[in-house]
Amino acid sequence: MSKNTQSNVMLFLNSYYASEEKNGSYIFHLNNPISARRTNVIKAELKKFTIPICFYNMTSSNNKTIVTLTYKNISTSVVSTETITLDIPEKNYTIDELISYFSSIAYTGASLALSYDSQTLKASLTASYTGHLIQVVQISDGTTSQRQLGFIPPQWNVNPIGSETLSVTATNALNLNTTSVVFFKTDLKLENRDSYGEKSSILAKIKVDKTFGEILHYSDDTIIDFRLADNYIDHLKIDLLDDDFVPIDLHGLHFHCTISFTFENKGEVTYEDTMLDKIGLHERILNEINEADETDSD
Repeated sequence: MSKNTQSNVMLFLNSYYASEEKNGSYIFHLNNPISARRTNVIKAELKKFTIPICFYNMTSSNNKTIVTLTYKNISTSVVSTETITLDIPEKNYTIDELISYFSSIAYTGASLALSYDSQTLKASLTASYTGHLIQVVQISDGTTSQRQLGFIPPQWNVNPIGSETLSVTATNALNLNTTSVVFFKTDLKLENRDSYGEKSSILAKIKVDKTFGEILHYSDDTIIDFRLADNYIDHLKIDLLDDDFVPIDLHGLHFHCTISFTFENKGEVTYEDTMLDKIGLHERILNEINEADETDSD
């Protein structure tokens, strides 16, 4: 055992007691900082994490759908264009609830109906206008709901003659999963990488396997800790990010986590034998036995 061993530190955090909350970040100031001895380095690991699944799949960043319609008056043949902007209220929705929302809107002119095909996982938007024939239905630029509803602007359907109803089907499958993972990001100096290969201070990626309204409990049973460039930690900033690295809004609720900090001598190299290492060792032993047998037989 190294002469420079230090006692491990377990940091138990409750976001309710964060010193600051700023721009979606939780900042904890540590009255007793975590410090490595001169010959040691610090290693960190997220051991436990508990979070309420209370975040919405429709938020101010993804709830806008802009639809532009072209229609012809049946009596006068006058062609008109109308743009309808739908700001879906910030909530968590099932597909049936979204369909009900679209049907509940009191439109001043043309009306829109949302439908869903469970065999393709795609949504369709159907326009109609009493006394008019619909010629164009277009999902216009400025739409932010493409990841959720699957409509990629500019996307349209055209019927030059016009029809009583006209539909446009989404390019992509509908996705009302709020996020499939929670990225647990800190301001610790790590060597982890993101999707672009850039250095990232993400300490863990947690699978979201609970439904809206439930509590997610995460426990890391692996033995993977990360060596830090930090040797003195007097505060910790935590960001909880979704699939798109956007801060998750807990709507006033709180998370709990346990982070372990261990210490390793700078000169020590910790190495765990892999299964391939063990197989290789087994083969070397067999080869040595075979060589010894051949020598004895000679």
